[in-house]
Amino acid sequence: MIRIKTIVYILFFLPVVIQAQSIQEEMATRICECIDEEVSNFDTLNHMIDTCSTRIIVATLSDSTLGYYKNINSVEDLQYILFSTRMSLFQVCPQVRHNVLIYRRTKFYTPPSSQAGNYYFELGAVLYEMEEYGLASAYFKLADKSEKKKPVVYDFMGMCYYRQNQTDLAIKYFTKSLKYFADSDIALLQLAKIYFDKGDYMRSKTYYERFQYLYPESPDAYFGLARIALQYNHPDNAAESGLIAYTLYKQLNYDEDLEACTELLHDIYLELEKINKSFIFKKIIKDYELDIPDEPWLKANKFSK
Repeated sequence: MIRIKTIVYILFFLPVVIQAQSIQEEMATRICECIDEEVSNFDTLNHMIDTCSTRIIVATLSDSTLGYYKNINSVEDLQYILFSTRMSLFQVCPQVRHNVLIYRRTKFYTPPSSQAGNYYFELGAVLYEMEEYGLASAYFKLADKSEKKKPVVYDFMGMCYYRQNQTDLAIKYFTKSLKYFADSDIALLQLAKIYFDKGDYMRSKTYYERFQYLYPESPDAYFGLARIALQYNHPDNAAESGLIAYTLYKQLNYDEDLEACTELLHDIYLELEKINKSFIFKKIIKDYELDIPDEPWLKANKFSK
């Protein structure tokens, strides 16, 4: 029989933990430990659930808590609460992030049909964060079977295959995502990147321009379009997009992207020098009131606003 202490932790403290703006990791860890302790006492999770009397759980709850969990009236609901609880805490608590118990034991659990899509999606998302892309994609496929035509599932499946360098499959699912949600930022941006890497610059440009139109405050499209312009030997166009991308990355404190953008700007600047058009940098910076990269090759005094 599951101990009363565990039930109190799961059903009473959990709402407080999840609803709080700043989640207390110590409490989250303790709840996870309670769930793990109980699961480890049984051969399967179903065995644990079968030995748990719903009546005893209900009898231990206060009226307010019982009202909060009024839908826990079946074994199926209790199963789902336990797994949702574990997954929610798993995502916010780094010290339990690599605890593989959560998906080792899923083979013993079949979620109720009404919740299967969300259950498999949540589990896939956790595994994706753990960089278990093969396992994650398997659960996203189960989520897709339970709830068809959900673009976010296709976005995640595309990312799983992209991370595994299976670009053809990534293209398949990103394209499928756009079929049901034409404005998907993830699908548009990733397709633009994939086609750029494949050398299909025209198709890449199409996706970057669509992304830029929908999300004009994102620096990623400007960065991508700058790379494409440079490939087409249009350093003047590349300079404009590249400097805008640099300014936006700097405002957002995206240090890694800022470094890559600075390297791109250097390449663009060298191409402009070859055709005696390096003055274009100064004009663009002045016209758009952009940030000036603090780089020796820019000769900052020459490019002061």
